[in-house]
Amino acid sequence: MTTKHIAPVFAAVLFAAAAGNAQTVPEGELLTFAATPAPPEGFMPAAATAFELEYYGFPPRPDEKSQPALYAAWLRAMQASRQRIEPKMVQTNRFHGPAHLTTSIHDATQTSTNWSGVVDSAGATYFNNTGSFHIVVGEFVVPVARQAYGVCTGGWEYSSSWTGLDGWSTSGVTANDVLQAGVEFDAYCNGPTNLSTYYLWTEWYPKAEQQIFNFPVSPGDDLYISVLDTDATHGTAYVVNMTINQYTTVSLQPKPGISLIGNSAEWITERVTVNGSLSNLVNYTSEYFSNCFADTWGGLTAATAQSPVTFLPGNGLQLTMLDNNGNPISFPTSLGNNAIWLQVEGSAK
Repeated sequence: MTTKHIAPVFAAVLFAAAAGNAQTVPEGELLTFAATPAPPEGFMPAAATAFELEYYGFPPRPDEKSQPALYAAWLRAMQASRQRIEPKMVQTNRFHGPAHLTTSIHDATQTSTNWSGVVDSAGATYFNNTGSFHIVVGEFVVPVARQAYGVCTGGWEYSSSWTGLDGWSTSGVTANDVLQAGVEFDAYCNGPTNLSTYYLWTEWYPKAEQQIFNFPVSPGDDLYISVLDTDATHGTAYVVNMTINQYTTVSLQPKPGISLIGNSAEWITERVTVNGSLSNLVNYTSEYFSNCFADTWGGLTAATAQSPVTFLPGNGLQLTMLDNNGNPISFPTSLGNNAIWLQVEGSAK
């Protein structure tokens, strides 16, 4: 049996050849954007001013006294940000859209056909400078991508894990955008051949995924991802691979007519929409999100722990993913206030 891990830079060619999913949105278009300036040699984010952090694309410094856990996670990520990678991106035919919710709720856990993880509510119905989410942070270890035990589909299966803002429909709000950054981990099986690929991406849905093909990502890598908005039409994704001490930052803008509400923050493992259809979920076995935080402009700090009563602002709502037959395939467990354990089950396993 042949098993290979495909480097991200070769992923676009391989997807077209082996999976029949040529990049068509638009096909293989390299993306250009206004990059943040490179910091000077010897720059230390932990000692920088708020203006310097923003100017060079670093996430803002949390308050050490009022948010000690968030500050500690931020400081660790800044200390690991030693080598800057100028992102090189290509447009793909993949989308990480809003939650596709079902009508059934069991044990206060909502079900979805594309998301599993935790969603936090800010209670906002429009973008404002107090009640809307400003930043979401999460850390996770990249899982191994494989197809279900004993299954070989003859093609690709796709999964992504990410942190993001918006994408959740609530009373008075219909989700039509998601500002997000994450890692895709895909698995291919055809006869004796098994392949896998891993890469970093950013997206402001309904734009398609932007693959960052020159940022190294491998199973077992510890990633810190921060996604924030500076206003309703400007966002930044900051990612640190803390295993190899490399980081990158990307500025994002939505399509014309699309703007952020900031009504929700998410820590999600998703089965990806490819060529307009939901893909099969990769058997990722299990995955651990830690240091999960989200803040509103007004200072509300959200938690991943579920409210014992209802989905209240600042409290998490757990999402279980269902397959095309309505059976559970991925579910979360909250661990304390700021961590999530995700596991596969059913047909994905």
